[in-house]
Formats: sequence, C-alpha cells, structure tokens
Amino acid sequence: MKNEISNYWDGAKNIADALGNLRQKRNQKPPSVAKVEKQKQYFDSLRKEVRQAKVLTPELLFQKIQKRHSYQANGEKLNFGDVETNRIYKLLLNYFCGIESELDLGKGICLIGETGVGKSTALKLFVHSLGCHNGSTAIISMQELNRNFIQTKGECLQRYLNTEFLLLDDVGHERQVSSYGNTFLIFEELIHARYEAKRITHMTTNFGDPSFHADRYGKHIADRMIKMFNFVNWGGQSKRY
Repeated sequence: MKNEISNYWDGAKNIADALGNLRQKRNQKPPSVAKVEKQKQYFDSLRKEVRQAKVLTPELLFQKIQKRHSYQANGEKLNFGDVETNRIYKLLLNYFCGIESELDLGKGICLIGETGVGKSTALKLFVHSLGCHNGSTAIISMQELNRNFIQTKGECLQRYLNTEFLLLDDVGHERQVSSYGNTFLIFEELIHARYEAKRITHMTTNFGDPSFHADRYGKHIADRMIKMFNFVNWGGQSKRY
C-alpha cells in the first residue's frame, strides 16, 4: 500500500513539474532584437564559410577573371588570340586552383617577359579575382616600394616582409636605397626575410637570365630565388602597340 501511494505521488509530482515547465515556456519573453541579430550574423557567417568551401575549378576561376577584367576595362573581354597567352593562363589557372601540373605549388610565380606582354595584368587579375587583397596580400611595383621606403624612412618595409602573400611588380628596375648609412637593394632584404619565413612571393620581371640576378643581387639571393619561384617565360611581343 505504501509503495502504491509513493508511486502515485511521484507520478503526480512529475506531471506537476511538466505543467510548470510548460507554463514557464509560455510566459517567456520573445528574444531581444540584439539576440536575433547576433543569431542572424552567426548563420550568415556559416553560409559564407560554405560558399568559400566550394571547390575552385579552373573554369570557375576563369569566369571570375573575365568578370574582373571586364569591370576594369569597361566591358572589354580578355584577348586570348595568341597561343602563348593561352599557355600562360592555363598554367596559372591550374596553379591558383591548387592543381598539380608543371608548376610547384609550394613556390611562388615569377613571370618573365618583355614589357607589355601582359605579365602584371595577369598576376594582378588572379590575385584580385581570388579575393586575396585583404591585408594578407600586398601588390606593389619595386619603383613604388622604393618611393614608399624613402617617404616613410623604411617603416613601410615591415608590412611587405610579413604579409602572407606578396606580388612584386617590375623587379630589376629598382634603385638602391640608404638607411642609417647603409646602401642596399630592397629586393635583397625582402627575399632574404621571406625565404626564412617561408612565405609565398610572386613577381614579374623583364630579366630571365639567372646570371642577371646573381650579378645584381648576389649569388646567395639568386640561389634563394631558385628555391622560392616557378620561373615562367612569357614569349611574344608587347601588346601595347
């Protein structure tokens, strides 16, 4: 009899607790606007991560590049009228999509060719189309870097030493700079520091002969360049004329 009464009261208590919880939920206030906004931001960030996780194919990247070029050139599409330009863009599409081909994915790109063949345009299009220019990537010509170095008394150099990805345009035409009585070429400092930090660096240049870099920057820097870059020769004449 005692057991039956005990079971009865336990069951009644459970029912009462359940009813109390139900009333409590009914009486709860709706979530605040701030909380709803916070939840919205959270799910928006999740959706963004899902979009970014989509596999980047050469076809998809090419569409992005065409769109970017069209925006910059007032609707004009990229011209792939010559075999060499097609070859270069196919190499770069595979490389920037992480597809193993002729290029080492662990090294940066060094595009070599005459002035006006499209070296700077190509690498800048890829960097911008991939959305890399967000603080972790810097794009600058060596002449502009020289000017910035002089204007900031060398303070700007730290950014280019530490940025995750760096594109140096027109390497080989820069002049020497001076700091605290020492005269040197900024390119030497960048290559030395970025090699030690194992950071990816891209560059364009008119000078493809390895002896040029050895004579200009020293054999030590030229040797590090071989370890840091895929050297891609872009044949053909200037498209500016």
